[in-house]
Parts: sequence; C-alpha cells; structure tokens
Amino acid sequence: MRAVRAHTGLSQARFARAYRINVARLRDLEQGRTRPDSALLAYLAVIDREPAAVERALGRRGRSPA
Repeated sequence: MRAVRAHTGLSQARFARAYRINVARLRDLEQGRTRPDSALLAYLAVIDREPAAVERALGRRGRSPA
C-alpha cells in the first residue's frame, strides 16, 4: 500500500481523495492494523501499473490526481 502511494508522490490525504479510498482505512493499512482484501490489492496494482486507466475510469481524463 505504502509503496504504491509513494510511487504516486501523493500524501495519504491526497492519495485517498484522488483514488476514493477512505483516509482512515488507508492509514490503518499502511500502519499494519488491517490487511487489504483482494479487490483493494487489484485496485492498487492498476493504480501502480496503469494509472491512466484509473484516471479514465474515475472520469478525470488528462488531469493529475488531486
């Protein structure tokens, strides 16, 4: 989780907002209090490997995540 977010260069708050993930859940995941389910793992893989696809899916063509 943290590695994918670090790859984007975004803070926890900006990453959570950009990719529509609850910021409290993001913190819990990064601090090891909870574990990601398979759907979140797949979503993170797409964010990491195909960020443009996520941008299109979220309706943000050509804009940077914010």
